[in-house]
Amino acid sequence: MNWPLVMLIALVIEWSFGWPDGLYRRIGHPVTWIGRLISRLDRAWNRPDLDPGRNRIAGATAALLVIAAAVLPALALTALLPDSLPGHLIAGLLAAPLIAARSLRDHVAAVGEPRDLFGLRRQQLVGAAVMPGQQAAETIALSVPGQRRQSDPVGREQSREGVEQDLAEAEL
Repeated sequence: MNWPLVMLIALVIEWSFGWPDGLYRRIGHPVTWIGRLISRLDRAWNRPDLDPGRNRIAGATAALLVIAAAVLPALALTALLPDSLPGHLIAGLLAAPLIAARSLRDHVAAVGEPRDLFGLRRQQLVGAAVMPGQQAAETIALSVPGQRRQSDPVGREQSREGVEQDLAEAEL
């Protein structure tokens, strides 16, 4: 089997078509299946009542099981495929979902786009995330249109614009 050719075919298929939304809603995606397996193993084997050495052994065993869950079916399927162009095309088609490049690109692009959540700029959300809980909640409340806090901790009136100015000064 010509593995570089199989990977090229898989990349082209994944990048061109991705994983159809209808199929995802119906059965999920192979990467989410692996994620569920990891979550189940983590809940079952990563226990705070065990000493760290046993948790490391459980973690290594879980990693090997996850790898085996992906590799063994792939080896079995590729052993059945002919070492020819049709076999390479089928192997590429089977490998494409495991790359998840298109989905990764779409998710990364979505994170990189500025968002408008309750009138918040992305910088305000990031600033609020690093503040202590009450201060973050007040900052978010101030940033929601129509919301206003009576005074800040030092007693001065503060509006949405004041919070934006404080966040801008904190970024310097």
